[in-house]
Amino acid sequence: MRQPLVVVIILTFNQEELTLRCLRSFKDVTYPCVETVVVDNDSKDDTEISIKREFPKIHFIKSPVNKGVAGGRNLGIQYVENRFDYDYLLIIDNDTVVEKDFIDLLVQKLESDQTAGIATPKIYRLDEKNVIDEVGGTLVNFFTGSTFRMAHGEVDKGQYDAYQIVPNTVPSGCCCLIRRAVIKDCIGYDEFFYPYGFEDLDFSLRARNKGHSYRFVPDSIIYHVGSKTSFSGYSLRYAKIKGKNLKYFMKRHCTKMQWICFNILLPILGLRTLFREIARGNPLSAFNLVIGYLKR
Repeated sequence: MRQPLVVVIILTFNQEELTLRCLRSFKDVTYPCVETVVVDNDSKDDTEISIKREFPKIHFIKSPVNKGVAGGRNLGIQYVENRFDYDYLLIIDNDTVVEKDFIDLLVQKLESDQTAGIATPKIYRLDEKNVIDEVGGTLVNFFTGSTFRMAHGEVDKGQYDAYQIVPNTVPSGCCCLIRRAVIKDCIGYDEFFYPYGFEDLDFSLRARNKGHSYRFVPDSIIYHVGSKTSFSGYSLRYAKIKGKNLKYFMKRHCTKMQWICFNILLPILGLRTLFREIARGNPLSAFNLVIGYLKR
């Protein structure tokens, strides 16, 4: 029987060494029917040269501009749609390292459970033995506009291994195996979330609204750098972008009651953010968050 074709999409921007390490870990992957697409969001370093030299069979797309996370992934999806009769997309961050059987286990889960459209692995922190980075995805509190990676920082004692769906979580973008029908139904990622922030949660919630559930596969393992490539605290630019994207995300996905409660709580939430950023020596970022939120 024909094995399902999995096409991997990896997005990169000025992270040559991280991306190379990720690709090297894929060399030992045991799943036999895989194609890999790297989308370069207009890097200025030697990413393109290095990848083409070390991995000549990989499909490499160089965007002439930085299209952001959603735009970069959509560029990869468009390329895949035009060239492959694929069954699954694997969206994975470039700051990851994978176990050799992680794709096999994700595919087995979705092939055996046709009611599910997305599968996620267990994600460990790369440099901390047995410490969880995320299981199941992200918890979203629509009453406060807060997001939390499930089990982030916990020592793994097998406490989540019995779960197929981790309660109240939404698959986030670090690593998801996505059935082709889900991509079709969601029409890719929403590029309003330029350049980053909430695009992955928005995609998963839209997939859920279309009737596609997800499955957590605890035996499928990857490792994530995470904090070394994400933002710690709010830079002024990041704060403004997050405010803009948060408002759009909330208006699209929360209930009327949640929206009312969130706006009632905004002054308190704003003060909490302000005090936190004052303690970090970065008070202007709190004001930029408000400015971004108030933008049309």
